[in-house]
Amino acid sequence: MALPNFHFYYWAVNIRCITLWSHFYGRIDCPMWVKMELSSARKGSVLALLGSPLPLPPVEWTDSPTVRHTMRVWAQFRKYFGFCDFSLFSPILSNPLFQPSLSDSAFQDWHGRGIEKFKDLFIDNRMASFAQISGKFGLPNTHFFRYLQARHFLHSQIASFPEATAATTADMFLSFHPSHKGLISVIYDKLMGIKQAPMDKIKTAWEQDLNFQLSNEVWDSILRLVNSTSLCARHSLLQFKVVHRAHISKVRLSHMYPDVDPLCDKCKRDEASLFHMFWTCPSLERYWRDVFQTLSLILNLELEPDPLIALFGTAGEDDMYFTAIKRRILSFASLLASRAVLLRWKDAAPPTHAQWLRDIMTCLDLEKIRYSVCDSNKKFEKVWGPFLKYFENLKSN
Repeated sequence: MALPNFHFYYWAVNIRCITLWSHFYGRIDCPMWVKMELSSARKGSVLALLGSPLPLPPVEWTDSPTVRHTMRVWAQFRKYFGFCDFSLFSPILSNPLFQPSLSDSAFQDWHGRGIEKFKDLFIDNRMASFAQISGKFGLPNTHFFRYLQARHFLHSQIASFPEATAATTADMFLSFHPSHKGLISVIYDKLMGIKQAPMDKIKTAWEQDLNFQLSNEVWDSILRLVNSTSLCARHSLLQFKVVHRAHISKVRLSHMYPDVDPLCDKCKRDEASLFHMFWTCPSLERYWRDVFQTLSLILNLELEPDPLIALFGTAGEDDMYFTAIKRRILSFASLLASRAVLLRWKDAAPPTHAQWLRDIMTCLDLEKIRYSVCDSNKKFEKVWGPFLKYFENLKSN
């Protein structure tokens, strides 16, 4: 899970070419390969395709297989992130969507005066009047009809007209300066930054279930624990799925298949939402109570059943009151407690406290290996000594 996203890296390599197209278009110092690719369009400008609404126009607009491939990658990127609408960063000149620009040389004059993109027709995110455009770029009054043509075109493309649409990351790439050091890495980081946006929806969904807000610090802690709680890759994957709400509840299943009963198989009373199946089901009440009583005894704390600890292994803002060792035990033990719930996900019977203890005993062998590899056997005794003592007392009783 710590590996780079090779799909995004592949996109970044291709988007780098697009930033070069956009930057060098119409410039004297344009590299030869960029000039060849930009001139490959049979009609209009290759750049016009970049800001066209999806799906993109037919591939016969260009003779170059390289350009066609790059445009396919660009379309994949836009579709994946939902950037499907017309972009104001599209060029005005030689734009097949804006037919007058193909035959009227006046738009070549616009380009020379600095009106290169449709975005240039907006001032303070609002469509400028002809007087404002003329004053800013020095257009003669004879160009008023061309202004009306451009205004009518934008009205047909933008739902918020005369207000400008908010710039997207795709728009930002079209205005990138290619002299950025490590440009591919910069683009990759931007793509990864967009990917984090869906996490806000996941965070909001958990907040609705928990009925309280998660601070950014607590949420970051939850995400970090996905990889740091256990050495076992399967455990990390399990916690990843819990955090990302990847497990299918009966309520969700009933939405997919109308003949599925959304009622919980355990309590047979309430609808089995994700949070219900993990925490609020009455049949799980005793299980979670026993888990927290055991943790309270081992850690010498007064722990009330808490879904934040049970599901994510953190006490949230109260983490500051726990030592690092106690936080470590909480995160590991709660992960195995959630795992026990998932092992009985479809069963009518809830998980048992005894099963949870057996799982911990088994997994402590793995933890011991983890510490011995680091030559930290004494630390293992220090961290897990309370649990080992608890197990010894169980055996003696």
